[in-house]
Amino acid sequence: MMVSGPHLFIADFRPPYVHVLDVTSGRHRRSFGREGGGPEDFLSSPFPVAGSGRGDTVWFYQSQPGRLSGVAIRDLTDDTKSPISATRAVGPTSGWAFSIDGPDASGILLGVNQVPHGVESFTYSLARDSVIAQRRLLLDDERMAPAALGDAYQGILCYVPQRNVWLQFYRSAGRADIIDANGATRGELPVPFRWRPHVEENPNRPGQTAFSFFHAKTRHAYAACSVTERFVYALYYGHANGDADSKHYLARLPNAEVHVFDMSFKLARAFALDHATEVLAVPLGDTVLFSAQYDSTGVQVRKTRIR
Repeated sequence: MMVSGPHLFIADFRPPYVHVLDVTSGRHRRSFGREGGGPEDFLSSPFPVAGSGRGDTVWFYQSQPGRLSGVAIRDLTDDTKSPISATRAVGPTSGWAFSIDGPDASGILLGVNQVPHGVESFTYSLARDSVIAQRRLLLDDERMAPAALGDAYQGILCYVPQRNVWLQFYRSAGRADIIDANGATRGELPVPFRWRPHVEENPNRPGQTAFSFFHAKTRHAYAACSVTERFVYALYYGHANGDADSKHYLARLPNAEVHVFDMSFKLARAFALDHATEVLAVPLGDTVLFSAQYDSTGVQVRKTRIR
């Protein structure tokens, strides 16, 4: 999910890949994004680059083949114009990107890749239309085989313009790092629950540890984040794979919790939603929170008032 002014953008798994709703009324404005390799198409479900919602062009990233697709906000109300106004080839990078956010005032976006030796950041410049830096994230976890680091430390990036840094919330670790535009770690956030990803001994290689999202003891942490002028919202749904009888992943999700950090990166408050979700978006003003709920009819967009 991504908010830009009066527009709520929702990425889908199937074409049309992007849906646009009115933030106030919830009315569906339009959907777009055919499947294909053309400049107005998506080869797969795109990542909304949430930080770009502050500008006049919002960006969607496709990890394969490493491409940014820009949507000019001014063209959204004109059905005769294609919403895709620009495409950029970001690749090749070293691995498979699982999050990207920005840009900063210089047009810099930061992304994170899963690579054979762990997790790597890459810095992309819109002005130069190229990747200008790559750096391995030093995760300080010697328990597991290097090949497992990428899975264990996947995360979600959120750009915070007030501090000119990116926050990396990890999916399977109780941890959030502060990262600069060069991909260097500058500190950690005081998250309320801190742990390392659960690892198990590799049965095929005694003495080495392995990680899997599907092991019964694997614990999940942060699924999404959103930034406003005053706060950072991190969506927390900590639970272990083996903590319920149901084998269906979505059926195991507990009601989500939202951790709210102020601009000094201190935990300001936490509150629980009345439903399970893995996405959120908070418009400027900090009065409502958008999320998505799965039920028997499919996916429903939820709007929760923030008190």
